[in-house]
Amino acid sequence: MNWIAHLAFSLALFLAACAFYPSLLTSPSPILLCLTASILPDIDHKNSKISRLSFFISLVFLCALSVVFVSQTQQPLAEKLQLVLLSFILLAAALHVFLALLRPRHRGITHSFFFFALLCVPVFFAFGATAAAGLSIGYLSHLLGDFTLKLF
Repeated sequence: MNWIAHLAFSLALFLAACAFYPSLLTSPSPILLCLTASILPDIDHKNSKISRLSFFISLVFLCALSVVFVSQTQQPLAEKLQLVLLSFILLAAALHVFLALLRPRHRGITHSFFFFALLCVPVFFAFGATAAAGLSIGYLSHLLGDFTLKLF
């Protein structure tokens, strides 16, 4: 599947999930995380849209995390902004180290349930079930889309 098909498939699954869990629509965070996570597994492919636009995509992903973070904390706005900026810098640096030094083979570790858990568990504990659900729907839609494409 290409990146547009992954986005469309994840959006369809997200909207279907909203029929059963309307709480996913209470903030923009779950949909942003869903759409971002739907193309995230292809970051290991040099010619993928997310890999070529990794800096921009990492900004979108980190902004989505920032929206979730800011909406969940009770700290003063100045402290929220400092924490968002610090987390943005750390996550962006980690992503670029991953891309530059540790780029795995395509459909390797980033297309595994281990990597999915590595992303979702911290999001669940840091930002709650709604954010983790958005991330899960997007990421699993990508894996499901690639898996069904291999079958046919």
